[in-house]
Order: sequence, then structure tokens, then C-alpha cells
Amino acid sequence: NFELLAAVDPDMIVTFGGDDSTTYDQASAIAPTVAVPVDVNDWKTSARSIGETMGRSDEMEAELARYDARVADLRDRLGDAIDTEVSIVRSFGDSIRLHTRFHFAGQVVDDVGLDEAVRTLREHPLFPTLRVADDDALFVVDPLAWQQGGLPAANLILDDLERTLLPS
Repeated sequence: NFELLAAVDPDMIVTFGGDDSTTYDQASAIAPTVAVPVDVNDWKTSARSIGETMGRSDEMEAELARYDARVADLRDRLGDAIDTEVSIVRSFGDSIRLHTRFHFAGQVVDDVGLDEAVRTLREHPLFPTLRVADDDALFVVDPLAWQQGGLPAANLILDDLERTLLPS
């Protein structure tokens, strides 16, 4: 929403992909705008592109190293739970979308070493057909972190995995 974007009076706007000149032109009318290439199959490459664009590559590398260390720690603490089979599921009206390793959240779950976390609505008409309905193993998470991308969202996903898979 460009009206909301203009209302916050940003110093700079970072767009992703750069393929849509209309979006770029509208953003540029609000503030200086930089188009950053995005690799939807590898969010870390995109994060590095953002760091480079912002002139903060070293800081981004340090943040990614902290993320990697957190992933390694979580893997160690999971113990036998590392073998937990998980599915990332989102509902859209009458359909259900499965997220895989080709989606951002699937990449984070894959980093941890799990077999693919669950997000759906119990009321969805297709929910009873999922095995999780019988196993009572549904964990509802904040969908914004799981469907977005980037380092802050990746850390929120790790928070959710710790909260749901590790004993208190």
C-alpha cells in the first residue's frame, strides 16, 4: 500500500526482485529506492544481497553466523525430537497449501534438520483428512513469520520450533 508507505516517510525503500518497473517507479516517488535481487530458493543469498545493498555486508554476515550457531544449538538440544516429521500447512479459503523446502519456512525447518511445522485452521474442511488431526499434534504459529522471509522471520520460526518441540 503506497499510501501507507508514504505516510511513514521512509528514508529509503528496498524493493525485491526489481522486475516490476511500475512498483519501482511508485516507490521511487516516495523515497530513494533500491531494487535488491531475490533468490526465493535461498533466503540467505537474498539476505546477503540486502546487506551488500545497504553497505552492511559484515553486519549481515555476523547476523547469519549467529543464526547458524542458533540452528546448531537447537539441533543439539532437540535430541531424539530431531526425527519428528513436520508439515508446514497454510489454509487459503477452500484450499490448503503445503510448504516445502522450496519455501522460506521450509528452508528454515530444513536448516534445523527436521523432516519438513504446521499452520492451519482446525475448522478448514480439509483438516480432518490430515494425519495431524488424529495425532493431536497441531501447533499454531504466527503466520507472518512463517510466510515471509528474512533473518528476523527465520529467528521467529526458531522460537516457535523451540517452544513446540522442546520440553519446558
